[in-house]
Amino acid sequence: MENELLEDKFKDIDEKVDFLIELCQALQQENEELLTKVKTLDGQIAEKSMSEEHFVKKQGYPLKAGYFQGFLCGQLAFNPLKSRLLKRLILKAVPP
Repeated sequence: MENELLEDKFKDIDEKVDFLIELCQALQQENEELLTKVKTLDGQIAEKSMSEEHFVKKQGYPLKAGYFQGFLCGQLAFNPLKSRLLKRLILKAVPP
């Protein structure tokens, strides 16, 4: 009687461990896919930022992002994506 209870408990534990292993593998695969997507999007943002900067320089608009450099390097420096997006917004908002 006690042996059957122990066997049932071990079977239950085995099933839960198998489920957790499968879940971890699925999450690892999803994480790899998301990392690849982030790298792709980061590259696209870099390309667009460079072309926007080139356009701004070509049009003769002054680049006034240095004015906000302290802010960008301070609070948002830990997140390069947010920093770049904010810098792009600032460049668009500052009149020539």
